[in-house]
Amino acid sequence: MVKGAVHPNGSNFRRVARLDVVSRLRRLEQTGLLDKRPRWLEWCERVPPLENHSLNLQAKTIRNPYPQMIRHLLKRYPDLRFQDCYVDGNDWSQGNDVYRADHPVMQFVARQLDIMRTRGADKREAFKLAEEWFRDRREKLEREQKVWMAMAANSNIEPMFATGHAYLQFERCRAEDAHLRKIRWQLRKMRMSSMAPSERAALFRKGDIVDYRVEADIGMGEVVQVNISEGSIVVRDERPPERDVMVVFKEPGSKEPGGSATHRSDATRSRSYKEDFGTVP
Repeated sequence: MVKGAVHPNGSNFRRVARLDVVSRLRRLEQTGLLDKRPRWLEWCERVPPLENHSLNLQAKTIRNPYPQMIRHLLKRYPDLRFQDCYVDGNDWSQGNDVYRADHPVMQFVARQLDIMRTRGADKREAFKLAEEWFRDRREKLEREQKVWMAMAANSNIEPMFATGHAYLQFERCRAEDAHLRKIRWQLRKMRMSSMAPSERAALFRKGDIVDYRVEADIGMGEVVQVNISEGSIVVRDERPPERDVMVVFKEPGSKEPGGSATHRSDATRSRSYKEDFGTVP
């Protein structure tokens, strides 16, 4: 009994070559068994179909040795995954380790593969040789860095941050400074909004350099007149054409449009606040 896949008109164990459909029709025509020659037979004879007997219909598997070698290296030295982790092109997520050509992992694996191909060594022996080469290279780089540090010490050059903890403390101080600046600005704003126009005008003296704002007009100039009773100041704008601008302070809680003015030192603080937070409250 025949086992396996069975063809409709035969079995898998044919000892003769099986003819294609064109050859079969030609044989039938030669023996006179066909009443009429099919039209498609002439078309197939003019443009024969592509033969698939000599084609490799199975997909080829392309073997890449790098992923397996990288996984083995990172199991031995997991700290290499985080070297230059913030450089564009290095993906240090586990299971998707992709690095640039100048990364130590890729240099190590490339050296190991080169030893395997040129010296005919197996994977373990090539790993040991690449490990010795990599260690010698790192020691050489460390010696060069120590020489540079000694030269910098002789030149009285000190690093800005000697440790990562010092850099962390510096960033914490920057965040605290920005927070205190924000608090001071809010307190100054509350104090100015609660002051009467005459009190706000009394803060300025003739000759002060101020930044002013009157509705949509914004500029900088020198105070040439102070009217405490009216709660206003006159600022001479330095931009051409030179002109005098009257800044009238509004009453606390008033919804009417009014002007505002700040000393140049306060304006400098507001600009630094804008650089830190993107806007001035």
